[in-house]
Amino acid sequence: MSYTYYHYNNMYYQVPTNATIMTDSQNRFVGYQTSTGQMVHITNITGLDQDQFSALHIGQYEGEHAATTSIQDSTRMNNVGVNAGQQAAQTSQAETYYHYNNMYYKVPTNAIIMTNSQNQFSGYQTSTGQTFSINNMTGLNQDQFSALHIAQYEGEHAAATSIQDSTSMNNVGVTAGQVGVNQAHTTSYYTKMDQNEGATQGQQAAATSMNMTYYHYNGMYYKLPENALIMRNSQNEFTGYQTSSGQTIGLASMVGLNQEQFSALHIGKYEGVQAAMTSIHDSTKMNNVGVNAGQVGVVAGRVGVAAGQIGIKEGQEAATTSMDDTYYHWNGMFYKIPENSIIMRNAQNDFTGYQTSSGETVELSNMHGLNREQFTDLHIGQYEGQHAATTSINDSTSMNNVGVQEGQQAAQTSMDDTYLHMGNYYYTIPRGATVQYGNNGELTGYSETTSSGFTVTTLSHMTKLTQEQYMQTQRGQA
Repeated sequence: MSYTYYHYNNMYYQVPTNATIMTDSQNRFVGYQTSTGQMVHITNITGLDQDQFSALHIGQYEGEHAATTSIQDSTRMNNVGVNAGQQAAQTSQAETYYHYNNMYYKVPTNAIIMTNSQNQFSGYQTSTGQTFSINNMTGLNQDQFSALHIAQYEGEHAAATSIQDSTSMNNVGVTAGQVGVNQAHTTSYYTKMDQNEGATQGQQAAATSMNMTYYHYNGMYYKLPENALIMRNSQNEFTGYQTSSGQTIGLASMVGLNQEQFSALHIGKYEGVQAAMTSIHDSTKMNNVGVNAGQVGVVAGRVGVAAGQIGIKEGQEAATTSMDDTYYHWNGMFYKIPENSIIMRNAQNDFTGYQTSSGETVELSNMHGLNREQFTDLHIGQYEGQHAATTSINDSTSMNNVGVQEGQQAAQTSMDDTYLHMGNYYYTIPRGATVQYGNNGELTGYSETTSSGFTVTTLSHMTKLTQEQYMQTQRGQA
C-alpha cells in the first residue's frame, strides 16, 4: 500500500493514498477514512516529529539539492517558479473564503460559519466567541477573487514551464543528483529499503491526489480537475466547479459515480500503480529515476498549491466530516453529535441526523437541540465552574471545597434563566421549557410541565427584553 504524509500540529501523520482526511468543526485533523470506508482515528496513528520526518527525507533533500544546483546553471528560472508556487500555496492556506450568493467572504481560521433559519449565511463566530455579521463583512466579486489568486496560478505555470525546459537540458545533472539521493539514503533515519520505497510512494501519492479529486454530494462522487474551486448556491447546495482558468462547469453537465463505481475505480487505480511501479523498477529504473529526482522541487510546490485549495474545500465541508463530540448548528438550534459520527443530509441538503462509526443512524426527530442561549449558557457554566475550582485550588487547599461549590453554583445560576434572541428582542424561556416554532420557523411560544400540570405560553404572553435590558441582566449575573 502506498502512503503520503499529512502535516498537523507540528507532527507528520502517514495517510494511505486516496484516503479522505477527516476534520472536526474547528477544522482540526482527527483522522482519515480509507477508500474502502474504514475510519482510522488520530489516536491510532503514529506521528513523526520534525526531526524524524526530516531524517526520513534527508536523502531526497540532498539529491534534490544536487539536481537543483545543476539545473540552476542552465535554467535559473526553475527555482523562481517553484518558490512562487509555494508562496501562492501559503497564501491560499492562510486565507479562507466562504462562497455565498456570488460573493467571496474572508473567514478566519477555526471560525464557525453561522446561518439563519433558512440556512442562509449570516456571518461567523471566532474561536474566542466573538461574532461578526455579514453586514459588517466586505465580500469580493468574481473578478476581485480571481485577481487575488492570480499569483498562485502564475507561480504554478512558471514552475511547470521551467521543469519542461530543465528536464530536457539537464539529464547529466539530474543523474548526478540521483547519485546523491542514493548515497544519502544510507545514513537516513530509516533503512535504505524503506527510504527508497517511501520517497517513490510519496511522489506517486502526490501525483495521484493532484490528478484525481472527487467531491461527494448526495450519494454520488463527482470528478474535479486539479485546483478547481467548488461552487455552491445560497442554500449551500453543490452546483458545480470553476477551473483555475475561470471556466465554470454546472452540476447538470457532470457525470457522477455511485459508491460501487467509485470503489471499483480506486481498486483499479491502486492495482495499476502497483503494476507500474514494479515494471519501472524492473525494466526502466535508471531511465525515469533521474527525471523524477529533478521534478521533486516542482512536485512539492504543486502539492502545496493543491493543499491550499483542498483547505478551502474542506473548510466548506466541515459540516459533512466526522467530529469529536461536538455540536452541529442547524436552523437556529445546536445538536450534540458523538465522536466520529457522519452528518446526514437529504437531497435538499437539509440536516436529517447522523450515523455513528458503528453504522447506527439517529434521526433528527429523536435528537434534542439547544437554542442559542441554552448553548451559550452551557459553555458559560462549564467555564465558570472550571475557573472557580481552579482559582480555589491555586489559593489554598483549605479553600478548595468553597471554590468548587461556588463554581458549581455559578454554572447552575447561568442555566436558570435562558433567553432566545428573535428579531430585536430577547425572550425569557424558563428552565426545562420546550420552545415552540411555526411551520416557517418563527417563534410561537413555549411549553413546560410545572407542579400545576402541562402549560403552553404563547408569544404574546412571553416576557421580552430590549437589547439594553438584556445587557443589564447579563451584567447583573456577572
